[in-house]
Amino acid sequence: MPQKKQRITLKDIANECGYSVNTVSRALRNDTRLPAGTLSKIQEAADRLGYVRNALASSLRSGKSHIIAAIVDNIQNPYYSSIVSHLDLRLREAGYSLMILSSQVSQKLAGKQVSNTLGQEMINVAISHRVDGIVFFPYTTFSELAQHIEENHIPFVQIGREICGLEADVVRCDDYAGGRLAGNELVKLGHRRFLYIAGEPFISSQTDRQKGFIDAVTESGIPAQNIRIVSPGDMMRAMQENSVMKLLTPIDYTAVFSFNDYMAYPVIHHLQEAGFCIPEDISIIGFDNLNQYIPYASPLSSIANPPDFSFSDIVTDLLLSRIEDPSLPARPRISPVMLYDHKTHGPCKKPR
Repeated sequence: MPQKKQRITLKDIANECGYSVNTVSRALRNDTRLPAGTLSKIQEAADRLGYVRNALASSLRSGKSHIIAAIVDNIQNPYYSSIVSHLDLRLREAGYSLMILSSQVSQKLAGKQVSNTLGQEMINVAISHRVDGIVFFPYTTFSELAQHIEENHIPFVQIGREICGLEADVVRCDDYAGGRLAGNELVKLGHRRFLYIAGEPFISSQTDRQKGFIDAVTESGIPAQNIRIVSPGDMMRAMQENSVMKLLTPIDYTAVFSFNDYMAYPVIHHLQEAGFCIPEDISIIGFDNLNQYIPYASPLSSIANPPDFSFSDIVTDLLLSRIEDPSLPARPRISPVMLYDHKTHGPCKKPR
């Protein structure tokens, strides 16, 4: 059986070029107090041997790993992947690498109550890699998860959602105002019966968007019974079983508001396949404005932050300053919202 190839070490490089391990270590840290010729010879030897720096050992010595962990639920959602992609670019500019940890909570639970274990699993992975900071997309109301991060003295920023009652940095939309905006817009257009595609019940953005939408509709004099709510678990199972149209039936509504664009697109697809015209027969409004991230995506009217409010930029600035000074007070950054009209919503022509 062939012997497993061993990792190249500082001692291997020292043997190759005739310097001490200490000198090799200094050269690979680019210590300019060494002669230029020595630096060049050692670094060339390291490259030739295929040496890769042991980041964990380096972090133990310096106390810094220069790694940031992004803990996200569903990386398949283009909204999250786009934010994380831009976040990666910003952090690279600042000298950090991004570790992406995806829990896939919604895929595992299909609408069931989440447990602390799933969240702690990803947080523990980040802690074990001695990350310098965490960007956290909360997918639960459990404050214990954030406390677990704090107990390990890791700076973090919540993004997109927040754990209510927790004093910590957060960057998110005004979700309640977004729900109200969708409700007011559809009521103004004459709609009186609605379908709401809900998000996971244990996240703050779902609670706020649904409440804002229902408040706007009922304050206009329309009874809450005129809003049918589809749970995320039912929606996920319907997509897996190819029975979305069955879930959407009966079509006793003229407008749909979806917790996010990611779940709105399957609704549009199945309604159109069934012969309904959008927005002539049924209006649809989503949330997140995926069209700004995916220009070739099908048009979808959507609620989101304005273009000059960059989640990635603000999160990066907050996290880096938090790493520099952990004693800073909590800094919430709540974005106003606006409706991006991509022509999938319009006047109610056929009241039901």
